[in-house]
Amino acid sequence: MKHFFCCLLAFIVRCLLSLRYRIKVNGYKQLPNDKGVLFLPNHPAEIDPVIVASLVYSRFPVRPLITEPMYNLPILNSVMKWINAIPVPDMEQGFSPYKIRRMEKVLDSTINGLKKGDNVLLYPSGGLQRSGLEKIKGASAVSNILEKYPDVKIVLIRTRGLWGSSFSTALSRGITPDVGTVVLQAIKVLLKNLIFFAPRREVTLEVKPAPSDFPRTADKMELNSWMENWYNQAGEEPLSLKSYSFYRTDLPDVEAFGAEIEVDLSDIPLEVQQKVLSEFARMVDRPVEEIKDSDLLTEDLGLDSLDLSDVLVWLDEIFDVQDVEITELVSVGKVMEIAAGRSGASNGEIDRAPKGWAEISRPSVEKPKGKTIQEAFLNNADRMGSAVACADENRGVLTYKKVKIGALVLAQVISKMPGKKVGVMLPSTAGVGVVALGCLLAGKIPVMINWTLGPRNLQHVIDLTGITQVITSSQFLDKLGNVELGSMDDILVFVEDMRSNEIGIRQKLYAIWQSFFSAEALLKKLDLENINEDEPAVILFTSGSESVPKGVPLSHSNLLTNICDGIQVIPFKSTDTLYGFLPPFHSFGFTITTMLPLTTGLKIAYYPNPTESRRLARGIHMWRCTTVCGTPSFVTGIFKASDPEQLTSVRYFITGAEKAPDELFRKVEALSVGAKLIEGYGITECAPILTMNYPDRDRCGVGWPAPQSEVKVVDMDTHEPLPVGKRGLIIARGGNIFKGYLGDDAPNPFLKIDGDLWYNTGDLGIINENGAISLAGRLKRFVKVAGEMISLPAMEDVLIDRWPGDDDGPSVAVEAIERDGERPILAIFSRVTLSLDEANETLKKAGFSNVGRLNHHEEVEEIPLLGTGKTNHRALKTQLAQKYGVS
Repeated sequence: MKHFFCCLLAFIVRCLLSLRYRIKVNGYKQLPNDKGVLFLPNHPAEIDPVIVASLVYSRFPVRPLITEPMYNLPILNSVMKWINAIPVPDMEQGFSPYKIRRMEKVLDSTINGLKKGDNVLLYPSGGLQRSGLEKIKGASAVSNILEKYPDVKIVLIRTRGLWGSSFSTALSRGITPDVGTVVLQAIKVLLKNLIFFAPRREVTLEVKPAPSDFPRTADKMELNSWMENWYNQAGEEPLSLKSYSFYRTDLPDVEAFGAEIEVDLSDIPLEVQQKVLSEFARMVDRPVEEIKDSDLLTEDLGLDSLDLSDVLVWLDEIFDVQDVEITELVSVGKVMEIAAGRSGASNGEIDRAPKGWAEISRPSVEKPKGKTIQEAFLNNADRMGSAVACADENRGVLTYKKVKIGALVLAQVISKMPGKKVGVMLPSTAGVGVVALGCLLAGKIPVMINWTLGPRNLQHVIDLTGITQVITSSQFLDKLGNVELGSMDDILVFVEDMRSNEIGIRQKLYAIWQSFFSAEALLKKLDLENINEDEPAVILFTSGSESVPKGVPLSHSNLLTNICDGIQVIPFKSTDTLYGFLPPFHSFGFTITTMLPLTTGLKIAYYPNPTESRRLARGIHMWRCTTVCGTPSFVTGIFKASDPEQLTSVRYFITGAEKAPDELFRKVEALSVGAKLIEGYGITECAPILTMNYPDRDRCGVGWPAPQSEVKVVDMDTHEPLPVGKRGLIIARGGNIFKGYLGDDAPNPFLKIDGDLWYNTGDLGIINENGAISLAGRLKRFVKVAGEMISLPAMEDVLIDRWPGDDDGPSVAVEAIERDGERPILAIFSRVTLSLDEANETLKKAGFSNVGRLNHHEEVEEIPLLGTGKTNHRALKTQLAQKYGVS
């Protein structure tokens, strides 16, 4: 029955195609009625898969391999699932190790399907033609299939007549046209021509079983060359334009579509221009004199997505340029501009906020109402209604009502997942809050996964929490680069698959119906009204900078206490907009830039990558953000990458995790718009804010304890309170502090003093006369030299002031290892030019004694960072230990 309806659908599609195309097919009727056939067509336009599949389906029910962006399009997605299409990663948007692994799995699945009798439609080139010739180049899909299944039945299809169609790249100078826009244009053309009178395009398909000389056992390049020759047997296909009207000549304006991308080369150094020209000449094996700045990389030079990925690597290695998307690599001149460091982030990108972002008025920012995150969010959503909640450049603008419905939809799916805990591995986006709330509304505890931990530590996370599924996004993972997830690969659940396979109209309608319930009624309906406020609301993990990451369960009370303190210290207005880019596995990223806005009514915009400084600067300007939260390294990067006018909307820059250098304070003051840099002190176990400088007070150290936190400085041995100005151990207690780590063998982080439990921060500090706290180093990051305790962070701060970091992160770091019976190794790591004498002289001038002299200098290409932006001291210590043979 399904086959009958699919054949009926194919017939309807052929009828619709006949309104615009006159299709002639040669050789199809001579094909034997086989199963397990691999159809290999050339790919001149986005419409040819529809043409081919609809023509062969009655005899050969094909499963087309289709790129995920196309597969997931609304309406089309239902059709793709119905015909059992195979979604594949979009390799035209660049490569990543994870994307390649996914592609390998798709190919293995395809081979198994062919062996079982499935017919498969696969495009050898992996992308659209960029000229009148089919170019397969280094694509490896067919070669990989033949290597594992050399006897597969193959049918070749050669399509001609579509070069010049609106679905081809001929009118867009090698850029893949937007299928939605072109389909809409096609509908308008049909209507303009009274449907039946549109001029027809002549299209010819040659269908032929693979001949005996088809090189099944040849290497990839020989095989691809053979196929290219077969597809291009008649030579380069000329551009063919077809009128949009039957009553007059109405051809598309090719020049308007294909106007050259002009780049002003006058201020690009000749040395940079020559290096770029030489590199492209090498890549395409042509004399450098033949390469022009106006050459398009895909159409004129014939580069594919793998080649463009190599260009990104080359730009990073030669010009230290990292903040670039593959879609920006359009022409040789554009690459010159990027290499020279003056490429604007607005190239082809949004430069104004999406529709719906601007509001005439909105309710005020208020403290959360409720004892749990679920209750606080639902109450706030009822209060805020259709006001904007959050936005990002990918998902657009989400109102509180949309967030509520989205979370309720996901809760239906997540509630069926096994176990009490569910992993969430997503970047800073508008969607991550929806997923986290979906977990909570499903009665689950989200475990926020730090994808930078490495396979070993990720396995530790799995073992400790018992999670069996981790919600993530294939689109996100494809952009991660060289990140290894180890065994976590096997338990990933993609939001894209959840939308297409598990969320249908029934789930959406049910969520819409649920959304009309009040917070109180909905909590009762979802059986969430009796959750204890001291139960975990989320599980985060420590950074692992100095030990194995520890699991930190933060309760609803912990989070809500911190959120209330945050909006009490910072006087947010209803017109304020927060900018969120810290990853949600970071405690600040989860509590302050994810849950605080959703439970208080503060508007927020997101960007997923905190290292892309110029895009962050552009985003601040685009969304008109008033508050920017990040580590000093990330905020410093924003200043370096921005024009001053891009930051004029900002009232507050809020930093933590590491000491903010004086230079950053000076940069904020230099904006001359009254902006303030507010430095605080936070710890994952404290949810995370422990102290903050107040906007209406002169800054002092890392500020005053949060309103509901109590902080003391005590003697490290006796735990007796110390007087003002005396360095000691910082301890704290309050509603924001967690109850203990996960695991039976987890360390006890609490001290019992006079019958009360105090959290041992492990940090050293002093209390100033005005009650503010100043940090004096980390207890674990002290080393004893000749009986004197030397603070590594204090040394590091002095050296960072002398050699400040830049867009590429810190320039220097300090680490040490102790050796039995010998003087400890005190090392400075640097990626800038300096000498050990210079470093020690700098420390001496800052008041350090000769006992605390550095005795080792390690030059490195980069200072390793954790995903939170902190220096990875554990990696540096490991490097030192290996060098000196210390276990």
